[in-house]
Amino acid sequence: MRKVFIVLTSFALLAAPTFFLVPASVADTVTVVSPPSISLTKIGGSITAKPATWSSSVKSTFSWVVNGKVVAGKTAKSFTPQNKKGTSIVFRESAQGITTQSNPIVIGNVAVNGFPAIDFADADKATMSVTLP
Repeated sequence: MRKVFIVLTSFALLAAPTFFLVPASVADTVTVVSPPSISLTKIGGSITAKPATWSSSVKSTFSWVVNGKVVAGKTAKSFTPQNKKGTSIVFRESAQGITTQSNPIVIGNVAVNGFPAIDFADADKATMSVTLP
């Protein structure tokens, strides 16, 4: 919240002007420009979050959600989960009453971002190589 003062003036003939400061509360309207995202650096390693981008500078809080439940005490931008297949992990961020979250990472699922490249490694096209992004 920021404090805003409205200045009211009053003028009378041959009199000095009178000024009034009237406080008014105006809530800053904050929106999510882009939601947070998470990435796994290596299997068995930690998951790292890239926080959301907000429409104005705000202080936000973080939490990690595993299988739909907030993990108590985990409020940093990285988290090391237990390696249990099927576990769904989400990074949640809140500021000024607005909450946004990342897409989930599910342990045991493989996701490929982008398009794989498939090439034949030799002239007679007997050997193929696949490159993942």
